[in-house]
Amino acid sequence: MSKVTVKEAALLSGKSRETINAATKSGRLSYSLDGKNKKVIDVAELERVYPLTKSVDEIRETVGQGKAPVRSGRASLEPDVRERIAGLTERLAASETLQATLTAERVRERRQLEDEIAHLRETLAKAQDQHNKALLLITDETKGASGRTSDWERSIKALEKRIGNQEQQAKDYRGRLDEATRKIDQYRQALRAERNKSFWKKLFG
Repeated sequence: MSKVTVKEAALLSGKSRETINAATKSGRLSYSLDGKNKKVIDVAELERVYPLTKSVDEIRETVGQGKAPVRSGRASLEPDVRERIAGLTERLAASETLQATLTAERVRERRQLEDEIAHLRETLAKAQDQHNKALLLITDETKGASGRTSDWERSIKALEKRIGNQEQQAKDYRGRLDEATRKIDQYRQALRAERNKSFWKKLFG
């Protein structure tokens, strides 16, 4: 299978030369160097990545006759600038993907913490209700029954200990929620700063 230059690969695939160069730099498209230390790409490798729109004979005949298509706009820029634009475009796409992933993770973590806090509040409410019922029963009991009073005291202490543990858990959960909220705010600020940067500032900054 024959090998073609970057320019010929662009004509074969209908892609721009900066796209082909970006693919070789990222490792998506394999290439080798010829005797003049220029990139050459196997046609089969090119077809693996980009469907061919022309044959090798067609594009070489076109180039030989001096009828290579004229490009305008971004393709008319210097090669190094075009390559930088292509690289920055890929980085921007990767950054946007990362931003979406981080946002989804923060939303999921926050929902989990909110569910945990809701469950804890429900548990605390039930424990408080049990405590109130126990106090009501003690009030109705005769004060002369010292043995039974002692049992109630032990029950109350056990309930108080349980409630104390649950309140500590609630405090821990609230601390985790506050920390998660701070992290979410930090990510939001970072995302907002990234979006406010202009494309050309990234290009030449």
